Amino acid sequence: MIDPRLLPRLGALATLAVLLLVNGCGPAKPPEPVALSEVPRVLHDTFRAAGVEVRQLAVTIVAAVEGKEWTKASVGMEALADHPALTARQRNDLARCLITINTQVAEAAAAGDVQAGQLRQLQRTDK
Repeated sequence: MIDPRLLPRLGALATLAVLLLVNGCGPAKPPEPVALSEVPRVLHDTFRAAGVEVRQLAVTIVAAVEGKEWTKASVGMEALADHPALTARQRNDLARCLITINTQVAEAAAAGDVQAGQLRQLQRTDK
């Protein structure tokens, strides 16, 4: 199992990779974020037909989002982004949801959430 302290670092790299894969090369606008209330539905619909491992990770992420566990959701999304079997649509939807969740992480950090602050710091140092 991966050391939990390394997940945020790996996650930041995964986020960058997802955004690069979704946008490709050339002038393209970033993906539109998903409304926070729609994130669980989008993840459920997007990963409904995925393999067991991917689908289970998506279910865990949805539970974290519904529980307002933004750091856990962000790290889970970044781990999911590393999965090699994702389709272009799955990567796009994941990137759109990740933008929304990372906004929640930033807001939680600004409100004094220590875990969210640590994740944000790691994301900044990995850029």
